[in-house]
Amino acid sequence: MTGEQADKSLMRAMGGAFAVIGTLMDRAGIARIDEFADALAIYATVSAETDNDQGVILGYWASILQEVAVCRRPSDTALS
Repeated sequence: MTGEQADKSLMRAMGGAFAVIGTLMDRAGIARIDEFADALAIYATVSAETDNDQGVILGYWASILQEVAVCRRPSDTALS
């Protein structure tokens, strides 16, 4: 595995770990996963001002959490 492949694997693994942690916090009523995603997205934006690479990585992780939040939302059709 090259260094670049390892970096990509590490980014995906960390994103998955954040998704698991966010889901557990959401289920336990500690923090909703969409709030966790939004906070991380804000942190990504602020971080990008001084370190663009860091902001991109944090933004990637925030987007993973946002996708999980959408998947966890109850379906509107389930209410009909």
